[in-house]
Amino acid sequence: MISRRYSKIVCTLMLCLFLTGCWDYRDINRRTITISIGADVLNDNIVNVGEKAKLSSSSLEKGNTNQMIETYKFQGKGKNFDEVRSSFDAKTPNPEFPGSTRVFVFSKRYAEERGIEPYMKRLYYLIGLRSSIMLAVSKESVDELYSKKVKNDISTGYAIEDTIRYLDLNGSALYKTVQNIESDMEFGSIGFLLPYVTEEDDTIEYLGFAAFNGNKLVGTVKREEGKGFLFVLSKKVTDVRSINHLKNPKTLISIKSNLAKRSIKTSYKDNKINIYINLKLKSQMQYEENVEPINKQDMEEVKKIIENKIKEDILSSVIRSQKEFKSDVFGFARYFKGENIKIYRQINWKEEYPKAIFHVNVDTNIVNTNFLDPNAKGK
Repeated sequence: MISRRYSKIVCTLMLCLFLTGCWDYRDINRRTITISIGADVLNDNIVNVGEKAKLSSSSLEKGNTNQMIETYKFQGKGKNFDEVRSSFDAKTPNPEFPGSTRVFVFSKRYAEERGIEPYMKRLYYLIGLRSSIMLAVSKESVDELYSKKVKNDISTGYAIEDTIRYLDLNGSALYKTVQNIESDMEFGSIGFLLPYVTEEDDTIEYLGFAAFNGNKLVGTVKREEGKGFLFVLSKKVTDVRSINHLKNPKTLISIKSNLAKRSIKTSYKDNKINIYINLKLKSQMQYEENVEPINKQDMEEVKKIIENKIKEDILSSVIRSQKEFKSDVFGFARYFKGENIKIYRQINWKEEYPKAIFHVNVDTNIVNTNFLDPNAKGK
């Protein structure tokens, strides 16, 4: 009986604890809601520019609700992070709620000159900030980026995050978070890619990739040159390209290819790193500009053309990473370390990676035969 009585008392006390609510609760109208933040450098000062939400209350039949009707730009600057924070606090009317931040943008200038590691540590370890915040690099200064109202979304921050998320889901971009990049930087010997964006005609536009060696930006990749990187890094890649009809070069055929399977293997032979990239694709002929029949032999030639073009894209991308960026932006070191741990510990990956030998194999299967000539055998 005594133990049962004590258990009831304990349950009652625990229930009271859970019903007390948030100790630091504050009405949302008394909070400063951060949507996005950007980092830049100007005259040896660190500059933070971003967006805050303006909230308004609208009366409904069932009560009041808060709505974000617009955003306003905020700015802070200083020689170090603490001075920037102090500059920002001096202009903030209410306590900040950073948990709503969706994207953090580094200007190209900041990423090249300062490097992003100090900010990454701040974003990753500070209480209140989410490690799922998306990261991006802007072509222009963050002050320019946030100076105009965009017309393709609620705000600049929303437009950046929504655009990259949509493209990532379609295999056309890479959505990277603080947690992703912190993991890459902790690994120590690899680089990484971030989305590269700009504002043009009051619209956020995705330009391609910003390539990093260590924590500094070392180059950019145009959107139209990014397919090779995506075929190695993206979970879902879709490639759509036009090729000339084999019998009539003036007619173009649209081919859509999707990644079905990807495997990456590594080895160490004759003091050289060998990396094997194997892709299996599913391709589909979407349409011809002028409908002309294609026989099975021509279809095999189309298959080879697609395989060779994608193979060329991948090889071009890895060569750029070796020669231009001098950075393993693909993270091949993770595969090599897992398969050749003893050798990995003996070599300097950053020095050896530019000399690595790549072996790329692409195999596709054209799944539809709608354009096959039914009379091809008779001819």
